[in-house]
Amino acid sequence: MGAFHFLLNRDSTLTIVQNDDDARLFIDQVGVDPRRITIIRGSGVDLEQFKPLVIPRTPDIPVAVCVSRMLWDKGIDELVSAARLLKSRGVVLKIRLVGPDDDNPAAISQD
Repeated sequence: MGAFHFLLNRDSTLTIVQNDDDARLFIDQVGVDPRRITIIRGSGVDLEQFKPLVIPRTPDIPVAVCVSRMLWDKGIDELVSAARLLKSRGVVLKIRLVGPDDDNPAAISQD
């Protein structure tokens, strides 16, 4: 912890965390000066803004859901390979991809 305390308290260092609990951990356990910590609330889902939709299910057919950015390099390629392998073994399964696409060259088109 001593090395973290030294490194994270330098004038040229700013520690970025995603929530108050992480900030408190660095302050209390590592001894980081609170002025050297910035919170960027970037993860998680606002459940008030994004309410789940009820999607009709086919009885007895499992549904696997991948929630991520729709980028090949975020594991979608591996998911497709796994789905093909399961299909070849006779496993009946529905796959749902949930997430945004973007201007990234690795993005999967919604089409």
